[in-house]
Amino acid sequence: MNVFLKKILWRLLANSKKQFPFILKNLDFKKKIKKDKTALVLFKTFPVFINSRKRNTHQNNDEIILLIKSLNLNGYKVDLVDREYRGEIPKKHYDIFIGLAAGNSGYLFNKIAEKLTKTINIPLCLGPNPLTSNRMINSRYKYFYERNKLNSSLIGNISQMRLITRIDFDKTLKLSDLLLVIGTKHTFSNETYLKFEKPLFNYIPLIKKRTFKLDSRKNLNNFICFAGNGFIVKGVDLVVDIFLDLPHLNLEIYGPTSDSLFLEYYSEKIKNSKNIKYKGFIDIESKEFEMACNRNSFQIFLSCSEGMATSVLTCIRYGIVPIITYESSIDVGKFGYLIKEYDPQKIMVKAKEYVQTASKMDIKEFQWRRQKTIEYGKRFRKKKYIENMNKLLKNL
Repeated sequence: MNVFLKKILWRLLANSKKQFPFILKNLDFKKKIKKDKTALVLFKTFPVFINSRKRNTHQNNDEIILLIKSLNLNGYKVDLVDREYRGEIPKKHYDIFIGLAAGNSGYLFNKIAEKLTKTINIPLCLGPNPLTSNRMINSRYKYFYERNKLNSSLIGNISQMRLITRIDFDKTLKLSDLLLVIGTKHTFSNETYLKFEKPLFNYIPLIKKRTFKLDSRKNLNNFICFAGNGFIVKGVDLVVDIFLDLPHLNLEIYGPTSDSLFLEYYSEKIKNSKNIKYKGFIDIESKEFEMACNRNSFQIFLSCSEGMATSVLTCIRYGIVPIITYESSIDVGKFGYLIKEYDPQKIMVKAKEYVQTASKMDIKEFQWRRQKTIEYGKRFRKKKYIENMNKLLKNL
């Protein structure tokens, strides 16, 4: 049975007031370790039931399994609650509660946390502070409207993607003992939480890497833009406009067709260009993705708000040198190019400058940057994820 049919079945079960599989109790993937504590996790339950290949549809599917294993290794039996669950949680004591509290899917955190007593409540913040994120997204859409001369009477009917509207984050803060924030120190997402004066621990995501041979030959004129839902938020429109002005350089765009506003204004531009190709969604387990990694030397990603852009990290693991905005929340050090401008026009100017510089790079410098890019990507392996989580759990 495929995942889609499973989800339909699970919703029917939930509607009939049966708890399985929206709540999975006493998960224990490390049987030989004594468990004398209990943990409640709010995320997704279906990754427990599917194989590792199908879990690759999103990186955090595997992270859920690793989070449970980390808790097991530290003496916790785990109850896992799905983010779509609408019923009551088990009436039992939990030593800790780690719950998704980012994006609109995290609104259940407050509902659960306020019912727990003598529990350490830890929100899992997989994106920037919602207020900051919304401000950045509104600003980027405003620039899109102005640049494409949208009629002001139509703007009110446009649904802006990635806005966070279903979380009372002030309440989340009051209910929380510490914040588990994706990213590393001195990055955009992390910085948006410092003002709250709550203990903060950084959450390092898992980025899996397939084994395939990277081509040593590289065309420095080839760039990739790999993005998730919300192309306007991700800055794909800015990237297209930059490469329309650089017809001697090649751009491949990968990502879902969910942003209808972007497609309405940019499909024809892309179709009529000779150097830009939009290839839709790509499976990172596919031969197509392997070929894309071997074709492209640089990636460009101009998002206005990210927890830690996993699409960028995925390309980093394959040695694709990054050109990204500060708001992508990744420290690319000296191996990549970081754009710290806030104004979209200035972002485009700086990005265009970096793209041209990259394409003219000496091959020895490129090989150095590529190797450093690959080395940086190794910190997002399974082993590192568990080590990082163990640091948190041992200090609670």
